Amino acid sequence: MNGVECKTEAQSHARYWLRGLRLAHGTRRCGARCRTRSGLPCRGPAMKNGRCRMHGGSAGAPAGPRNGRYRHGRYTIGAKAMMTEVRRLTRALAAMCEDNPDPAGPTNAGR
Repeated sequence: MNGVECKTEAQSHARYWLRGLRLAHGTRRCGARCRTRSGLPCRGPAMKNGRCRMHGGSAGAPAGPRNGRYRHGRYTIGAKAMMTEVRRLTRALAAMCEDNPDPAGPTNAGR
C-alpha cells in the first residue's frame, strides 16, 4: 500500500493471544487414563483437584431446593433417617408382640 503500514485490530492483539496460549499449554494436565489400548493420559487442562472438567472437575448439582430437579422432601437425608428409625421401631414392636402373646387370647370387643 505505497509504503504505508496498515495495522488492524487483529494484529495488535496477536501478541497477547499468543502469550495466553503459551500459558494455557503450560498448565497441568488431567491425570485420568484413557480406556483405549494405548492407555495414554487425558490431555485436558486440569483443575484444582487434578482432573479436567470431563473427568470430575465439577462438584455436581447443589443439594436440596437449590437444585433444579428438587421436587419434594420425601427422600432427603433427614426423611430417610426417620423412615429407617420408624422401621426399626416397628420391627421391635412386632418382636415384642410375638414374644409376649396375650394370655386371654384375641378379644372380640364388638360382640
